[in-house]
Amino acid sequence: MISVEMALDAGTQDFIDVLKFAPTSERSRIAAEFEQFPVEGFRCASAYQMWEKFRSEEDAEAFKIVSSEKESSKYKFSLASNDESKSVELLWTKENGSWKIASASCNENPNKNPIKKKSEKESGKGKKEKSENKRPIFEVPTLFDFSAGLLICLPENNLGFHLNFDWWQFSYAGFGLMFEHFSFEGKSINIGGAGFIARLPFNVSDKMNLGFVGRIGVDAGRYNDWGVLGFFAEAGLEFLYTGTNAKPGLGVTFKYSRQNELSSVGDNEGSIHEGFKILKIYAKIAF
Repeated sequence: MISVEMALDAGTQDFIDVLKFAPTSERSRIAAEFEQFPVEGFRCASAYQMWEKFRSEEDAEAFKIVSSEKESSKYKFSLASNDESKSVELLWTKENGSWKIASASCNENPNKNPIKKKSEKESGKGKKEKSENKRPIFEVPTLFDFSAGLLICLPENNLGFHLNFDWWQFSYAGFGLMFEHFSFEGKSINIGGAGFIARLPFNVSDKMNLGFVGRIGVDAGRYNDWGVLGFFAEAGLEFLYTGTNAKPGLGVTFKYSRQNELSSVGDNEGSIHEGFKILKIYAKIAF
């Protein structure tokens, strides 16, 4: 019942919200629709968001039509819950010969509170429903992450900086890019890399997320007069505040980078083996 008009207007944000907060089964279904045809993915996302916003387990919140009016070629219906705690406005448009929803809005009435039956309150039913609607403990909070911070190369404790971009394509896993600049044994090092990333995020509260993160991949760059090629492994902890659309956070990770082969930039060629042990402390912003 979702129109293409609504999908193009609100579907992008609904799709992003679904990928961040919906249960894994819903995310997978909607993502599969999006891969086949993006507009269908947006329509499914908007439909899911409407269901989440308007659904209720209480009979007192069932909706009834209170008014209707024609607006140009569209019709607007106003609905209210039986207890008058919520009101809904639905705008319908004719699309390909069928009536579909062009927009929907829901408003809460703070002066009206649903009255629960005493037996339900005494039996703890309301408490149970609140618990069932709580976000899952392992729910994924973001899709894209950007981070930057301090880098400490051990054991010399040389300081540097690093940048990271992470794309969580598969919710709990994805791909990342990184850049690092530091010094080792008095020589300047610039390294760029790419690899596979994974995380296990815990919702410690409605607005706080604590996650274990790990990365493995390959890196390459410049080590004084030598070209660097190797691999790395990294693991650590991240804290994220999820109460806003742009989610700030902090993290700390330990990285081991093994440079298996170096080729000289000049006429001579050689091969050496170096291992870099790096501690990263950083701030991040996620979406």
